[in-house]
Amino acid sequence: MKRLICSIAILGALAAACTPAQVDLHPAIPVYPVTVPIKAATATSGGATVSGVIDNNAHTIEFAFEASGADLSKVSVHLDLSPRAKCDEFAQDKEVDLSSPYQFAVGNAVEDITFTISARKVETADPVLSAYAVSPTVGNIYGTVDNNAHKISFEFTAGSVDMSAVQTVIEFSPVSELKQGAFTEATIDLRTPYQFVCTDGIHDLTYTIEASMAAASLIDFSQCKVIKGVPGEAPAADPEHIAGGEYLQKSWDGKPFNDPGNLFDGEWMSKAEAYDEVGYRFFGQGFVTEAYSTWFVFDIGAKAQVEKIVIWPYYPYSQGHCPWKYEFYAYVGEGDVTASPWSATSPDWKLVAQDDLTDWYYEQREAEAQKSTMYGTEDDHCTTGRTVAFDTAAPAAQFYCYHMTSNMYALGKEELFQWWTARTRAFTISEFQVYAY
Repeated sequence: MKRLICSIAILGALAAACTPAQVDLHPAIPVYPVTVPIKAATATSGGATVSGVIDNNAHTIEFAFEASGADLSKVSVHLDLSPRAKCDEFAQDKEVDLSSPYQFAVGNAVEDITFTISARKVETADPVLSAYAVSPTVGNIYGTVDNNAHKISFEFTAGSVDMSAVQTVIEFSPVSELKQGAFTEATIDLRTPYQFVCTDGIHDLTYTIEASMAAASLIDFSQCKVIKGVPGEAPAADPEHIAGGEYLQKSWDGKPFNDPGNLFDGEWMSKAEAYDEVGYRFFGQGFVTEAYSTWFVFDIGAKAQVEKIVIWPYYPYSQGHCPWKYEFYAYVGEGDVTASPWSATSPDWKLVAQDDLTDWYYEQREAEAQKSTMYGTEDDHCTTGRTVAFDTAAPAAQFYCYHMTSNMYALGKEELFQWWTARTRAFTISEFQVYAY
């Protein structure tokens, strides 16, 4: 009993000796205000729901509705609050009159803050009006703008642009606000889709710019023709030098054997020396006199960038006046092409393609030697044509010049058909097929 009394006495003395500061071991945890009390806000009116622009520093929420359809006097507002924020007034969605600013209180865990909600009607519009890429070779290339799909599509021709660095210009509507990645002029990489954000006056819209390479298509032969009367083609005393003036006999169907129209008539042979398949008709010059030029100008109907020309020969390699080396030039001058005679040094004409049949000639000679025959066999140029690829950076043009620098006689000499070997400036062609972008 004495021990119990002593213990109680000791505990009582210790309790009396302790001060309140000594036993206050857990001071109160400080309470900090919620810096972002409102995380999101939406408003619905006239069937349209829009997101609000919240400024938690200025304590404002702004809604923008399309000009048509919204009734600002009846707007249902929904607030998404941070966990420690409190707003009894908008604990549930509430319809308010926003034809004038509306104020309400939000608790930030320390004090009540007054927020102001406002709304306005905005005219909306398609944000992108036009877009084009700048090409150093073909000029401005306009893209296809789809404001419904939020897409700009470019189709480039080979060599027209460097896809890794495309200078691009976009025209936006005055109501559009340019946001992330948006620009009016910039150099961008279009090897992969490029995205940017802009508005239609209200909504943030993500646009995608895509690019692809166009496939060349065959120009209808009826759109093409040889141009007559270009100065320098032949002696001025012979006005019909290119119209077959030296070989105007008519074939049995009334068409000239040799005529510029034969170059674009859609007819060529299926194999070497199948002349009857084309009515013995061709286009060429230089059979009678060496004074004739070895070039001519032709029109493809409209300005275009040529990808290639497929040449269908009339005589096979066994004839001296089958072209051996030749080149193509694009007319880049201004005005009437007939007033600008072709010249390799003229600034009006740009070299865009060259061809040399040397390797092909010897391959065919070897093939013919193995067959122990010279004529009447299938020839790959007569069955498939000779494809001449144009420079991928070639400019777009409507008029082109074909210039033969050497015919097969300059290569094969007496190995070729002996009755024609003296005609070093003569050439014959069955058909041109022009592929352009």
